[in-house]
Amino acid sequence: VVPSGRTLTATGSGTIVATSLTSGTPAASADVQIFTTTGANTWTKPSGAKWIEVQLVGGGGGGGSGRKGVSASQRRGGGGGGGAAFAQMSFPASALSSTVSVTVGAGGSGGAAQTSANSDGNDGTNGGATSFGSHLAALGGNRGDKGTAAAGSGGVGGLGVHYGSEGGSATSSTGSDGQNTGYDVTITKYLGFLSAAGGGAGAGLNGSDDEADGGSGGISLIYVASAAGISGGAPGAAGGSAGANIAMGGSGGGGSNSTTTSSAAAGGAGGAYGGGGGGGAAGHDSYNSGAGGAGAAGIAIVTTYF
Repeated sequence: VVPSGRTLTATGSGTIVATSLTSGTPAASADVQIFTTTGANTWTKPSGAKWIEVQLVGGGGGGGSGRKGVSASQRRGGGGGGGAAFAQMSFPASALSSTVSVTVGAGGSGGAAQTSANSDGNDGTNGGATSFGSHLAALGGNRGDKGTAAAGSGGVGGLGVHYGSEGGSATSSTGSDGQNTGYDVTITKYLGFLSAAGGGAGAGLNGSDDEADGGSGGISLIYVASAAGISGGAPGAAGGSAGANIAMGGSGGGGSNSTTTSSAAAGGAGGAYGGGGGGGAAGHDSYNSGAGGAGAAGIAIVTTYF
């Protein structure tokens, strides 16, 4: 909270300084360290620290790829990857060691396109967890399942203080949309501006070989780009990749649309941070199915107050 009569000014070193509007003298400061490199990182406690606030988002799950099958058979697209969880907690500086390991979760990879006839698609992979030592963790979104003759289930959202959102499921020829809102277990309400959104499911082909639309990726409640950026698009088109968000939790990628005249396109990539990848569409006869879209990597923000 900024005291009355003061304002926040960002320095070039990543430190935010509160200064008096009248005298310009420093009144309070906060050191902000942002970690986006996936894998192992190290946070070093600044001298004079009093309180530490940690905010984490895991990696989004990758979308599954669609089934490849013969004409007039049932072929479903891959499920969308689940969105990652968000977690936040404050600690007294005395409770933390001089250094703490920070692990940033990688986004899950999308399932590879199916090239073999009459074969189910391939599962995506789970997003990785983002953690701050043993003190706090935000789990990644779960994978989107492969498309089969019956279904391609969407990935479940990651677990954390704020659960991630589920990816869309491909239980019919039209892929379902990814969910927009993650569940907050502390207040038992759904929130869309903290946890990441799920990817849309890929489109399938039914016994009539009718082309269908992939599902849209879930959109953060304060998503700032065009909603069309995460839609399925025209038949055979790739799922749209998610755009930028104001919030930490990213939007999900769109599921790709089915086509009977060419290989299916891939699902869209999840948006930063932690958005789930879209599912790939089913493949028709001699054409390959669509690959699943990749989930977005996570992020860790550690703010020290003096």
